[in-house]
Amino acid sequence: MAKMIELEQTQEVAAALEICLEEVEVAIDEFSSKVGEVFAESDRETLERLLRRKFEMENFREAVKDLQKRWARMWNGRGKKRKKKKLPRGLRTPQEQFVRPLLEALEELGGTARAAEVIDLVGKKMEKELNEHDREKLSSTGQPRWRNTVQWCRLDLVREGLLSPDSPHGIWEITEKGKAYLESLKR
Repeated sequence: MAKMIELEQTQEVAAALEICLEEVEVAIDEFSSKVGEVFAESDRETLERLLRRKFEMENFREAVKDLQKRWARMWNGRGKKRKKKKLPRGLRTPQEQFVRPLLEALEELGGTARAAEVIDLVGKKMEKELNEHDREKLSSTGQPRWRNTVQWCRLDLVREGLLSPDSPHGIWEITEKGKAYLESLKR
């Protein structure tokens, strides 16, 4: 019972720190775009003040990352780094197999939706393809491996221009390029 309570606390704090880090990243991105606007106006004094603030925000981000590491070490054997068991190659469903279901899910949800809705729908679409290794919970997040894979897939699709990099935090959005790519997959 005590171990279960410790595990729940560990996962809750780890998730909270991850959410905090995501929000800090969003704040830095928004702040950076405002700095760009001020730069265009050539207000040197304001620009210097904003750049100092941005530097402080980036330092705060690093402090949150350090907190994540300290928290993980605290629960992984008295400060020792725990070696992660890496899953041998070929056991989990490859990330490439998540591309079409992810794009289809977004299309079915109207082109834009909350990340959790998209991930849940991808899970339903891939129910028969997910194996026992995909369903294993990751020690880092407590989430099934396949959900993590969907998030990595999303990141790659953003880099490829198939999903929008500018959508609000927690919202995924397909681009015109993504719609065209999905149509080509359907043919």
